[in-house]
Amino acid sequence: MSAVTPGGDSLASPAEGPRGVAQPTASPVLLAVGETMAMLAPADGGGVVDAGDFLLDAGGAESNVAAHAAAGGMAARWVSRLGADALGDRVLRQVAGRGIDVSGVVRDAERPTGLYVKDPGRGVRYYRRGSAASALGEKDTETLALDDVAVLHVSGITAALSPSARGFLVAAMALARSLGVTVSFDVNHRAALWSAAEAAPVLADLVARADVVFVGRDEAETLWKTPRDTDVRALFPDVPELVVKDGDVGATVFAGAERAFVPALRVEVLDAVGAGDAFAGGYLAARARGLDAAARLAAGHERAALTLRTYGDSLHDSGDRGAASHPVPRGSDARPASRPSASVHPDRTPALTPPDDTAAFFDRTLADAPLMAILRGMGRERSLALATTAWDLGIRSVEVPLQTPADEEALRAVCAAGAERGLPVCAGTIIDPAQVPVAVAAGAAYLVSPGLDPEVVAAARAHGIPILPGVATPSEVQRAVALGLRWLKAFPASWLGPAWFRVIRGPFPDVRFVATGGLDAGNAQEFLDAGVRVAAVGSALEDPAQLPRLAALLSHAE
Repeated sequence: MSAVTPGGDSLASPAEGPRGVAQPTASPVLLAVGETMAMLAPADGGGVVDAGDFLLDAGGAESNVAAHAAAGGMAARWVSRLGADALGDRVLRQVAGRGIDVSGVVRDAERPTGLYVKDPGRGVRYYRRGSAASALGEKDTETLALDDVAVLHVSGITAALSPSARGFLVAAMALARSLGVTVSFDVNHRAALWSAAEAAPVLADLVARADVVFVGRDEAETLWKTPRDTDVRALFPDVPELVVKDGDVGATVFAGAERAFVPALRVEVLDAVGAGDAFAGGYLAARARGLDAAARLAAGHERAALTLRTYGDSLHDSGDRGAASHPVPRGSDARPASRPSASVHPDRTPALTPPDDTAAFFDRTLADAPLMAILRGMGRERSLALATTAWDLGIRSVEVPLQTPADEEALRAVCAAGAERGLPVCAGTIIDPAQVPVAVAAGAAYLVSPGLDPEVVAAARAHGIPILPGVATPSEVQRAVALGLRWLKAFPASWLGPAWFRVIRGPFPDVRFVATGGLDAGNAQEFLDAGVRVAAVGSALEDPAQLPRLAALLSHAE
């Protein structure tokens, strides 16, 4: 990646910053504070009026930054206020599912959780007036635990919510600075919340209170009539680290008298919302690792590029960061992961197309096991019985689809039984990122999805667990390859037919497929002969007449 760096290579590392800059540590903590709302958007990327299905997600600038910083290796926390309502439960569960500690979130019984609706082609509509987060006040700083925090990240959105929220923001920044915590501030001017004339002096004051500032060149021009990045620097000469973003041109960082510039990556833009948050999260994570100015900017661009290529504004993970267990508020239905943290690579800048480190896992787990057993909706005892039948038959891989609370109990029991035999058990039908921590907590060794959802893939990677997403078209296979995936589920296999697998091997010779849907002892061999690595069977295990034929398939494979 090219960079114009006048003095950039010698730009001071975070450890050398002049004020409020924490020393980099092995697991630096980022605390993000601000409103996160429920987000409703058409699932197909089309308009609201004609949409048949909708995506319900959690979206908020500060928690988005936390998620991307977590993907880059930081320990992330998020603090805010949510309504004591179903949308609040949903938001809390989804944010926790991204590997973020949400134990500091306050639930408000009198005010609702905010909502916004994304309508491609027509913009975004916010329903946040009187929301729980708008009631943030100076008293809420008493709940901020900053003792081990390296970076406090806030944005100008909070200042626009209400006068009390503005007071909270000022108090929180002052408290952090008094404790030597780096204060990161994203200007994030929202014209829908307040006019430029009203916002300009308030945001300028907040910029002066921060150690690291992110601002778009266009919003700076709107607010302060500063058309060039050098004009922004001239307006704020005392900010220790000022990052000016210029859309698809690139970004510049000023630190003292030094300056560095890195151009933006060229990608096909599907949705620009959230790219700025992704940039900030990537930049802060790289900064915490002690990387130089150009590398910090590059990391920001790479996180932003991943977000630009997908719909939605929340986490699109590009790394293999594991997530340890994260506490959640008492009484919440957010279920954190209990899986131990996977390896974190503090010296690795996130890649635009991440390598799939799980390919080796699937090579070991599935390559020499031509059959998989799927135990759907059978309850705990029946699932245990059929899992035992499958294992005794020689089937090493067992999937328990996770669709109901009863399935969670069955998955937990089968995982425990498989562990006693040294055999992996996977959780299937993972269609929501919120299911990922539930499956991890139950002991699943890997995940299986019926379709290809980048959000689900991101959540799996954030929790350090391999995933086998589903595909049914060459376009979906290509998207999966672009995400760094090499093992895929083809579904529904009986509808695709054996010929599909022979043809798809032409353009994608390195992709390995697990065929599921409509397979049994009678047709599984046809798919294996067509190049399928694993054929998944379900009801066949309940048919005594098919068991000998399944055993013969396994014996033939040996």
